[in-house]
Amino acid sequence: MTILQFAEKINHFSGDNFFKSASYTIEVVCAEPFSDQKEKLRSVETKIIAKRSELSKFESEYREVCSSL
Repeated sequence: MTILQFAEKINHFSGDNFFKSASYTIEVVCAEPFSDQKEKLRSVETKIIAKRSELSKFESEYREVCSSL
Protein backbone atom coordinates (compact mmCIF):
# COMPACT_ATOMS: atom_id res chain seq x y z
CA MET A 1 0.00 0.00 0.00
CA THR A 2 1.26 3.45 -0.89
CA ILE A 3 0.20 6.55 1.02
CA LEU A 4 -0.23 9.59 -1.19
CA GLN A 5 0.59 12.96 0.25
CA PHE A 6 -2.04 15.68 -0.05
CA ALA A 7 -1.70 17.35 -3.42
CA GLU A 8 -3.62 17.65 -6.63
CA LYS A 9 -3.33 14.41 -8.53
CA ILE A 10 -3.96 14.29 -12.27
CA ASN A 11 -4.03 10.98 -14.13
CA HIS A 12 -4.30 10.52 -17.85
CA PHE A 13 -5.10 7.27 -19.64
CA SER A 14 -4.82 7.07 -23.37
CA GLY A 15 -4.37 4.60 -26.16
CA ASP A 16 -3.72 4.52 -29.86
CA ASN A 17 -7.02 2.93 -30.90
CA PHE A 18 -10.08 4.77 -29.63
CA PHE A 19 -12.41 2.54 -31.66
CA LYS A 20 -11.91 -0.41 -29.31
CA SER A 21 -13.60 -0.51 -25.94
CA ALA A 22 -11.51 -0.37 -22.82
CA SER A 23 -12.49 -0.74 -19.23
CA TYR A 24 -10.71 0.33 -16.11
CA THR A 25 -11.36 0.61 -12.42
CA ILE A 26 -10.06 3.35 -10.19
CA GLU A 27 -10.52 3.04 -6.48
CA VAL A 28 -9.86 6.00 -4.22
CA VAL A 29 -10.20 5.97 -0.46
CA CYS A 30 -10.14 9.23 1.48
CA ALA A 31 -9.28 9.50 5.13
CA GLU A 32 -11.26 12.72 5.42
CA PRO A 33 -14.28 14.07 3.57
CA PHE A 34 -13.22 16.28 0.67
CA SER A 35 -16.50 17.68 -0.62
CA ASP A 36 -14.87 20.39 -2.78
CA GLN A 37 -12.65 17.87 -4.54
CA LYS A 38 -15.57 15.48 -4.88
CA GLU A 39 -17.60 18.13 -6.72
CA LYS A 40 -14.63 18.95 -8.95
CA LEU A 41 -14.24 15.25 -9.76
CA ARG A 42 -17.93 15.00 -10.66
CA SER A 43 -17.55 18.02 -12.92
CA VAL A 44 -14.56 16.47 -14.71
CA GLU A 45 -16.41 13.17 -15.02
CA THR A 46 -19.30 14.98 -16.73
CA LYS A 47 -16.85 16.49 -19.23
CA ILE A 48 -15.33 13.06 -19.89
CA ILE A 49 -18.76 11.58 -20.57
CA ALA A 50 -19.53 14.43 -22.99
CA LYS A 51 -16.21 13.88 -24.80
CA ARG A 52 -16.92 10.13 -25.02
CA SER A 53 -20.26 10.92 -26.66
CA GLU A 54 -18.57 13.31 -29.09
CA LEU A 55 -16.01 10.65 -30.04
CA SER A 56 -18.78 8.11 -30.52
CA LYS A 57 -20.51 10.44 -33.00
CA PHE A 58 -17.20 10.99 -34.77
CA GLU A 59 -16.66 7.23 -34.98
CA SER A 60 -20.05 6.80 -36.67
CA GLU A 61 -19.28 9.53 -39.21
CA TYR A 62 -15.79 8.09 -39.79
CA ARG A 63 -17.12 4.59 -40.45
CA GLU A 64 -19.78 6.00 -42.79
CA VAL A 65 -17.16 7.88 -44.83
CA CYS A 66 -14.86 4.83 -44.92
CA SER A 67 -17.66 2.61 -46.15
CA SER A 68 -18.46 5.03 -49.00
CA LEU A 69 -14.88 5.00 -50.31
